[in-house]
Order: sequence, then structure tokens, then C-alpha cells
Amino acid sequence: MVQYLEGLSGSSRAALIHACLSQVKGPHLILFQDKEEAAYFYTDMVSLEGSPERVLFFPSSYRRSVQYQQTDEANIITRTQTLRRLSERRVASFIVSYAEALVESVVSKKQLGESTLEIKEGEKIDMSFLEEVLQTYDFELVDFVHEPGQYSIRGGIADVFSYASSHPCRIDFFDDEVDSIRIFDTDTQRSLETVKKVNIIPNIQWEHEMGEKRISFLEYIPSGTTLWMDNPELITDHVQVLYDRTELG
Repeated sequence: MVQYLEGLSGSSRAALIHACLSQVKGPHLILFQDKEEAAYFYTDMVSLEGSPERVLFFPSSYRRSVQYQQTDEANIITRTQTLRRLSERRVASFIVSYAEALVESVVSKKQLGESTLEIKEGEKIDMSFLEEVLQTYDFELVDFVHEPGQYSIRGGIADVFSYASSHPCRIDFFDDEVDSIRIFDTDTQRSLETVKKVNIIPNIQWEHEMGEKRISFLEYIPSGTTLWMDNPELITDHVQVLYDRTELG
């Protein structure tokens, strides 16, 4: 069933869709023509929810446009977090995205799972094995991590900046057992929180370079999801134009 609504602008769109959640169960996918509109809407939804826990944002990997091929690490992290969340089927009421983000294909759920190393407190893991996996994931060995895709090892401590998190993690080992896992700030080196487990995921753009099979982001969306589109014709036209340009490029 298709419904058309007119006369909505600003935060009224978020308020209406948020109110519909009580009547229309299941996830809601909301699509916009551009990043700015999507970002404003996402902020409104988080404010209405009171927490970002059930509101997911799926941006483009690129800083400006897919045409310029200049990736943005913060966007890649957000994309990876959203894909991981959807692959785990954890409850998400709202998923917000826009045309340019949909043009990019993504790794399959199977490949994402195979490219994820989950480390838990208390488990036994050999440090050399961890380093071997990180090198396979194309992580860079540095003295001190400060950006995604880097790791450092000092004695029985491994710092890893995964593309699944906005902050790196510090894994403390006691012999070959994971003694503790802490999320820390790169500027102050202070711990932000202690966690029981962490997911180490490589750059999903790197997976593209490796030639793995890619799929549409929409294949991650659960069946029965309610779709909302702001100016459907403009979105579909914009997607087609972007697709044609990238194909020609």
C-alpha cells in the first residue's frame, strides 16, 4: 500500500514518523535525496527517541561525492556499524539514508561475518594469531594508534582501531588470555569504558578492492520494513544519475 503525504517540513516529518511507530510495527527505512536532509532528520529522530540506540544512519563512504573517490573514515565507520547492527538483527526502529549512500554496493552479510574477529574477555587467543589476522585485514602497525585501520603491540597490550568503532580498544593479555578490553581516547589515552567484547572489522572499502562480491544495502533491510521516501521521484532520479556517472567513470 502506498500513501502520499503533503505539507510536511522541518521536524514535523520526524514527529509524524516517530508517532507512527506505535501503530506500524517493525523497522522504518527513511530515504532522502541528499546527506544534509538525511542528517537533519536523523538528529530529530535521535532527539525524539532520547537515545541513538534505535536510530541508525547509513551515509556514503565519501567526503563529497562518490565521483571524487575521496573517502571519509568517519562515514566508513558509521556504515560499518550500521551494517554490523543489521546483520546481527538487533532491534532498530529507524534507519535513515539518502540517494548517494544507496549507489554504493556493500559486502555481503556472509563476507562481513567472515571479516569480523570477535574478541571476548576471558577467552584464550595467541598474540601472534591476533597480529596475523590484523595484517590479513590490512591493518597498519604503528607506535600509537590514532586512526582506523591501525594497531600497536607493546608487551602484553594490543591497541586496535577497528572500523566498527569510533574509538580504539586496548586489549590487555595475561599470558594468552584476554584479561580486559577497554575503549580509550586517542588524545588523552584515558579509558572511556570497559567492555566484555569487541568486534575487529577492516575497511569495507578495502574489501571492495579485494574484489569480493558486493550487494545492495537494501538487502540488509529486514522484510516487512516500512519505507518512507521524501520526494520519491527526485530520489530515484538522483540515484540513476549517480549510478550512470560512476559507471562511466
